[in-house]
Formats: sequence, structure tokens, C-alpha cells
Amino acid sequence: MDFNQHLLTAIFESSSEGIVMSDVDNIIRSVNPAFTEIMGYLPEEIVGQPGNFLRSGKHDDKFFTELWHQVQTENKWCGEMWVRRKNGEIFPEWLVILAIKNDAKEITHYVTIFSDISERVASAERIAFLANFDALTNLPNRTNLYDDLVNYISTANSQHEKFALFSINLDRYKNVNASLGFPAGDLVLQEIAQRLQVLFKDEGIVGRLNGDKFLGIKSTVLTVQGAAHRAEEILSAINHPLDIANTQLTLTATIGISLYPDNGTDPERLIDAAEAAMFENKLAGSNSYLFYEKNMNVTAKERLAIENDMRIGIEKDEYQLFYQPLVNLKTGKISSVEALVRWNKGGVGMISPAKFIPVAEDSGLIIPITDWVIKKACEDNRKWLDANLPFTPVAVNISALYFAQSDFKERIKASLENANVEAASLKLELTEGLAMKNVESFIALLTELRAMGLRLLIDDFGTGYSSLSYLKRFPINDLKIDQSFVRDLVTNAESRAIINAIILLGKSLGFGIIAEGVETKEQLVFLKDNQCDVIQGYYFSKPVPSEEIMKLLKENSFSNKI
Repeated sequence: MDFNQHLLTAIFESSSEGIVMSDVDNIIRSVNPAFTEIMGYLPEEIVGQPGNFLRSGKHDDKFFTELWHQVQTENKWCGEMWVRRKNGEIFPEWLVILAIKNDAKEITHYVTIFSDISERVASAERIAFLANFDALTNLPNRTNLYDDLVNYISTANSQHEKFALFSINLDRYKNVNASLGFPAGDLVLQEIAQRLQVLFKDEGIVGRLNGDKFLGIKSTVLTVQGAAHRAEEILSAINHPLDIANTQLTLTATIGISLYPDNGTDPERLIDAAEAAMFENKLAGSNSYLFYEKNMNVTAKERLAIENDMRIGIEKDEYQLFYQPLVNLKTGKISSVEALVRWNKGGVGMISPAKFIPVAEDSGLIIPITDWVIKKACEDNRKWLDANLPFTPVAVNISALYFAQSDFKERIKASLENANVEAASLKLELTEGLAMKNVESFIALLTELRAMGLRLLIDDFGTGYSSLSYLKRFPINDLKIDQSFVRDLVTNAESRAIINAIILLGKSLGFGIIAEGVETKEQLVFLKDNQCDVIQGYYFSKPVPSEEIMKLLKENSFSNKI
């Protein structure tokens, strides 16, 4: 063997690329070790087989006719081809076929050189997928949805049809992440995505915009009622219980609806309209849908501006604490005060809590704001004690999102320690609905909080859905009757009956009873006659700044008003 032959043999044997030698009839005569490694066939299994033995079936006859015509005329073909391994797996190769000729310019052999490009193709496909689909849910992403929306508009315009766009936002999804962790939150999104996909598959499309926001398109809506019916189906699909991380969850959603061409004839306007309706609907509550109206876009922009201004307000320390006294009906003295956050926006003045608290809840800003409220309440309490005022616990409202923080107890403990006040100086007000979200976990955490020395109460009692079997297990101190019952107790026999029932129930379980929203002497007399313990409301005092509450604490007597 001369040197050149030895060199060719070494290259053939050691090449990492598969090499196949075929005769003029395209019968395989020799393969190298790399071929066996890539394809799985031993030489004795493949030698003597026709070249088309490895075809995958993914290419038609026309493809191979054109391939061999190029080899015959240009002596070479290169490109991507899908072939089949011995184990049946079909995969892509980058393949070069060379025609070998003798001195008479006649083809005597073909040499095929190939490499496995599965990973490269998979990466390219993955990149293409991620450019158009959401990686978590596999639903179309915003870019893909935008393109689909353009097509829907074109079709609807040519056929003079309507279609509906649904902006779908899960309610209080942040609580899921906060209480169960992000992996559980991802499972929730995947399950909801699957349900929505089933709902839209036959007449439209649904995709994920970001976070817990989805966008659905329902083709060919003949009436507004048809869009409303689809919205109800969406709510029903989301409301169906989920089993996530050994916990059964029931979610709700808020939906905004825009219609083509009524609310816009281009993608941007339709999406903006649907989202504006969704944000407007958030202000009214949850688990509902709302159709777009022209003034909603202004409201949505105002909401975004409020959120941005609130962030700046935190940095500039624009928030203030006001306090409202709670008066013991037997002694006429202040038993505690409730801390109520106020926002004194620079250059504007006081902003109504009804306007900024819902935005804080939805944006997550309620967490740093609550941190500040607890810290400030503890500091003010220390100031009152240093002024030799009566020991007065401060009640702070705790949102579901804040309650779900993993370091909830540590945050509270740090504020107490930094202000050098005991835990009994702080009362946590928790809503009835929060109590029932995950009862066992709720009871366990409340038990730990009580062990710290904190006082606990259930706020807005009577508006939720507490189970009496659970209520008796709650390690709480007080129940606070919701002001909606107090407001019309003089004229509404049903409200009076509910209040009586709450007082009797609470006292039988050893809880103190507080009534909020008391504004008249008639309301006070009824509550006192029915053994209510503590009263809160404008009848005694509106919420006042820290300096004024200090004056009330110094006097500490409302006996003349009882």
C-alpha cells in the first residue's frame, strides 16, 4: 500500500463523520466505523444493501429524482436529509454525495459523507418555537397572537363578520406563588392553559401574554350574547377545582372583552380595549367579565399612573398612618386603635384608599406598604408608651398576599423588636375569606402567632363563608362584625338578626365582639343592648393622625357618648 492509499484508509477509519462507499448501481460496498456508531448497523448488515435502504420516508420521489440528477450533472449534492437508524429512529443528517469518475470520465462509485445534526436541528426548532410560543404553557405568545389577530381581522373584514377578544387575568394568582411556591404556581398556569386550549380549539385561539394573563380570540361572534356565553364558559373552566401540591385550589378570573370592529379595527386597539375592560372590571370585583366602553382606556391608564406614583411615594415617604379608636361599651375607654394608611401625594394631596389600595393589592405593592404600616404602628406605640399614655394595642389589616409571605412572622417580629414593644401591642386583622383559603395552614400559622403574644381577629365577619367547625378551632381573640350589617340595622330586620347571631356565636366560642362602622346613637344602643363588647366608627371619632390620637388616648373616655 503506497502512502496515499494508507492516508485515505486512515481518514476513512478515523473520521468522526459517517462515510459510505457505493458502486455505480448505488449498492453499498463499504462503511466506516463512524457510520456504525451513528446508524447502528454493523458493516456485514449494510454492505450489499441498496442506498435507499436507509430512507426515512419523509422525502418524496421528486426529492430523490432532483438529488440524483444534480449528482449526475454536477458530480455533487449536499443538503439536509432525514434517514432512519437501525432502531427505527428518524433523524436529520447533513449529507454530501460525491460522484467518483475514472480516467474516461465515467462514474464508477459514489461516496456519501454525513454527520448527525439532530441537536442543531432541535436547537433551531426550539429557537423557532420560543419565538412564537410560551415555553411554560406551549400556548402561542404575544408575537404569535398578534399575527393571528391580524389574520382574524383580515378574514372578518372580507366576510363582514364580528369576532371577540378576551383579556383573561387570574385573580390573586400571586397568592398561589407566595403560599405554595413557584413550581406549584407553574403547574397552575399549565393546567389553566390546557383548559383554555380545549375551550378555544374549535372556534378561535388562546395564548399567554405574560404572568397570569391570557388572551383568547373567538371567531365569528354573531351577537354580544355569544361573546358573553364564551366568557361564562371561560370562568367556569377556571373555577373548576385544581389539585396542586396536595392542595385543592379554586381559582377565579377577571375578563375584559373587546369586539371587532366595534372597539377597533387593528390589533393594538383591540388588545388595549380588552385589557382596559379587564382592568376596569378588577375594580368591581372578581370572577366576572366586562365589555369595553370608550372611557375605560382612560381608567386603565390612570391605574397604571397610580401604580407608578405609588412606587415613587414609597421612596419619598409620602404615606401616613391615621388611627381610629375602638371603644369598650362597658367602660367607655379606648381598648385599641386601628391603623389606617393614607397617601399624601406630593403636589396633589390625600388620595382615597379606595383608589390606591386595590392597585396596591394587584401590583404587589401592598407588601412594602404593609411592612411600613407595621413598622410605623410599632414606633408610634412606643412613642405613646414613652409619653405615659395607657397601653393601647394597634390593629393592622393584613392582606392575603402579605399573609402568604414565607417570612411573614419574621417581618412582624423585626418591627416589634426594633420599636422595643411587646407582641401584645399589635393586633392583626385577617379577613374571613383569607381564613378559609387553606384552613389547616391558617390555623397552624395563627397558633404560632398567638404563641408569640400577638392578638388576632377576624375582620369583615359575616360576609364570607366560614365553617363553624373550623371557626371554633381558630386561635383568635375577636370577631369584627362587618359594617355593611351595622349600616342598616335600624331599618333592616335581617341585618339585626345576623348581628345577633354573630354576637351569640362569638360569645359561645369565647371571642370578643367588635362592631365597625357605627355612626348613630340608635346603632350603638342596639349593639349595647345585644351585648356587643367594642364599638368602632365615626360616632366616636373619624380616623386621625398620630398626634390627635395621642390627645384622645390622654383623655381616654367616651362615657358621655355611651
